[in-house]
Amino acid sequence: MCPAARHTAEQQLEMILSAAVSVIEASSLLDFKMTSIAKEAGLSVGSLYKHVQSKEDLIILLACEMSEHIHGLMMTIYDTPLSMPQKLISFLLLDPKKARRFSFDLDLETLSGSEPVLRRCSPMWKARFLALESKLSEMCVQKNMDCFESGEFIGDNVEEVEELNFGNWAMSIGFKQIHSYFDVLSQHIPAQGCGDNFTLGNSSVRAMMRFINAYPWKQPLTLEGIELTKQELIKLGYR
Repeated sequence: MCPAARHTAEQQLEMILSAAVSVIEASSLLDFKMTSIAKEAGLSVGSLYKHVQSKEDLIILLACEMSEHIHGLMMTIYDTPLSMPQKLISFLLLDPKKARRFSFDLDLETLSGSEPVLRRCSPMWKARFLALESKLSEMCVQKNMDCFESGEFIGDNVEEVEELNFGNWAMSIGFKQIHSYFDVLSQHIPAQGCGDNFTLGNSSVRAMMRFINAYPWKQPLTLEGIELTKQELIKLGYR
């Protein structure tokens, strides 16, 4: 009789995930070694490859974990009593260090969505990743419909709400990338003053407020509303 496995498949996957985070934080998403992850997890390389067969699989595993985290975060915000304009700008008001899943979230987001990674990862991990992306998309579509049907958005059709949400998503990601870019740049050339986080943050919030209020709302976004949104995010532990 074969001896019982020391860990279940689910436990092994959790061990791999935890080890991957440790190894990547000590190196980077570009040069981590699968053997290092196996060693950190206390597993044989063979056991590791039963779950992830390549670096691309490992990246997608991490991306799936991040997507689940983002879905939970968004649902938490959507379930608050905030108005829809407040909810939309709240994603820009999050403290990245308190809202992220991993310290390398932004790099992971870029890398996991790249064509070479999706082309080379295994079908199982690709399917899981795409299913989670669909789950996020379906949630946003439903929130669009809820906002329109409740009368909170007073435009003529739901397509306007979808247009608004797409723009909000694109701007939120863009501002995050810009802030990250200046943070990284300032670490290497601080004397040049590549960008002040306070100024960048205020500019992005003002720009987003103007964008949101360009659409017809029963209760447009105000500066007071933004402050109330910040307080709600503090209660949730996201600021």
